[in-house]
Amino acid sequence: MKVQVTATVNVVPDYKRLVDELQVRQNTLDAVDPPEIRKHAKLDAQGDRLNEMDMELQTSKQCQAVLQNQLEEARLETSQVKFELQAMAKCKHPLPATPPSDQPHGCGADDDDQQGQPATTTTQEDATNATAMFEAKVQELVQEHHRELAQLKTRYDQQLHTHKHVANRANQEWHNVEHELSAERTAHLATIAEVRDAKEKLWATERHTTDRVAELSQDKKDLEVQVATTFKLVRAAEASEKLLTDKLHALEAGKAQLEASIDTNFVSRAQVSEMESLYADAIAKLQHRVESLETSKKTTSAAVPARLLPPVRDHPTAKCAVDGLIPKKAVPRIGRVVPAGRR
Repeated sequence: MKVQVTATVNVVPDYKRLVDELQVRQNTLDAVDPPEIRKHAKLDAQGDRLNEMDMELQTSKQCQAVLQNQLEEARLETSQVKFELQAMAKCKHPLPATPPSDQPHGCGADDDDQQGQPATTTTQEDATNATAMFEAKVQELVQEHHRELAQLKTRYDQQLHTHKHVANRANQEWHNVEHELSAERTAHLATIAEVRDAKEKLWATERHTTDRVAELSQDKKDLEVQVATTFKLVRAAEASEKLLTDKLHALEAGKAQLEASIDTNFVSRAQVSEMESLYADAIAKLQHRVESLETSKKTTSAAVPARLLPPVRDHPTAKCAVDGLIPKKAVPRIGRVVPAGRR
């Protein structure tokens, strides 16, 4: 008996999705730190476990397909047995007895009529007994087949229920792990975004630091040039200060000499006042004398006009002829010569 069997592919693995997941996992492993690598190793182990569960699910589905094929085969066998039983039920009617061909047709007709009736009855009884035995045997086989089919159906239903339960549990675990993986992926993406922002800030800080260091270096060079210039100016100022100090010492020495010369060559104001009073008395006496002489001349010579002497002033002329460089506290003595540089 030939039974038609049809192969059905229930599960087709998505290789593109697996390759994409592996690529994303590899890229993530390249971009994270060692703790993240450990997390991804754990995720890899979970992924391997999920793959094993997926393979078990595929195996269970294949077993289910095999069981379904066996069930179809059993149904076909049952249908065939039923068809055979129906055919045998139709064949229960006895077939007409055929006379033997080697006897002559004309002779022995009475003997044939006498012997044919018991032979036909015996044949019908044998056929009935054989049919009953066959029906009993078929019924027994059908019942046994139903029992075996019920047992197989019960066992396969239990296996199918178990595989469905395992598949549902694996599917639930897969969804849970996928949710965790999605959460981890989201967290990793957020961490990578934060790392990228931190790197951008670090690069900006490095650029700013580099620019600032360049500015400070240029300022340092400018300050060094300015300090060198200032040092030169300070040295020049120190040299000028030294020259001025030397000049000051020379001037102080000249001042001391001048004061000594003044103390030697000049007199005090009291002596000058006393001398002025003496000069005034002498001039007054001389003027009086001159006036008396002029009066006597007028009497002797009226034609010649008298030459009057200049009026006597309160202060002598020597008082206005004092050199500006000579201090006011002293005037030159009478009979002394003032130095040429002081006139």
